[in-house]
Amino acid sequence: DNPIAQRESFSEQFPQISAAMAKDDSVQLARAWNEYHETIIDETQNPIRNTARPLTFFARAVPNLQFLAFWSNVFVGLGLVLTFVGIVVALNTAAEGMHGGDVSHTQSALTDLLKVASAKFFASIGALLASLLLRMVEFSFQNRIRRLVGDLCDLLERGLLYVSPQLLAVQQLEELKRQSAQMERFNSDLAITIGE
Repeated sequence: DNPIAQRESFSEQFPQISAAMAKDDSVQLARAWNEYHETIIDETQNPIRNTARPLTFFARAVPNLQFLAFWSNVFVGLGLVLTFVGIVVALNTAAEGMHGGDVSHTQSALTDLLKVASAKFFASIGALLASLLLRMVEFSFQNRIRRLVGDLCDLLERGLLYVSPQLLAVQQLEELKRQSAQMERFNSDLAITIGE
């Protein structure tokens, strides 16, 4: 839990970490690492400093599971369409069966209507359950992947020393002021030397 020790360990192992991240099997993860690697100021220093938070780069590496959402919606749509088509066909068949006026035909037509309607509703329930199952799988995968990416970013945050661009600007301003004072001193000394 010692941040200094973690940064030292990360600095010592940085070449291996960088090589492993760059050749990762996931193209998105390797690309995110290559982009994030550009934010490192000097990887030979200890601790290694960087100028950006890793989450902004690695969040884009999370795979998009929209195909699961697409198929979930397809199941809902198919279930509803098949249910309504089946009910319309069953109602039409029942209406034709009742047209004769015979009580036994009417009862038979109503019984067939109820059987078909219940079967269609079961089909609709099945499609909705498949849709819900796909949504739960998508949610589970997304949560797991986001947690793993969050863990990776947390490890990078603990291994690197974040330096904000504002801090770098302040350091550069102080260095410029120091150099300006040295230049003024040099110019004065040069002018005195030339004058003598």
